[in-house]
Amino acid sequence: MKGELLFGVNPVKETLKGTRGAYNLYVQTNASDHRVESIIRLAEERGVAVHRREKIDLTKMCASSHHQGIALEVEPYLYADLDDLLASIGQSGSTGFLLVLDGIQDPHNLGALIRSAACAGANAVIIPKDRACGITAAAEKASAGAVETIPVAMVTNVAQTLEAMKKSGYWVYGLEGETSTSL
Repeated sequence: MKGELLFGVNPVKETLKGTRGAYNLYVQTNASDHRVESIIRLAEERGVAVHRREKIDLTKMCASSHHQGIALEVEPYLYADLDDLLASIGQSGSTGFLLVLDGIQDPHNLGALIRSAACAGANAVIIPKDRACGITAAAEKASAGAVETIPVAMVTNVAQTLEAMKKSGYWVYGLEGETSTSL
């Protein structure tokens, strides 16, 4: 296998609609609903090879039974460059809305937060390089494909990043999950 394996209808569809390199589409042998057929068309339009597999084989390939009968082999996720993101936001004239996450270790939580950020209109998501999970197949599945629609940047030091953002004119708001005071 050349790259990573994504699975699930929405992550696969959003990836095929985007620019990320895709190599092979694996479709469950008896899968034939309209969503699967539209994904097969997208793959064929991009020149991605389509292969039929039995459900048990897809489950083994994905190491999950939650594949919804479809999986896509893709190039590894390419994180956005923070400086390029900030420059792009500045050039657009937008004030920018960035979600900075720290210490998220569960890829399902990361995916759900990325999905929420995309729905809320965020320009990007920023995550730390260490002591947190990165973009994985599980995070992509939990994001329902939103990972392909909103840039995610990985930084070495969240505190320094926030300080630099404040100096650039960003307002920074923080929330702590383990505080004794509730909003």
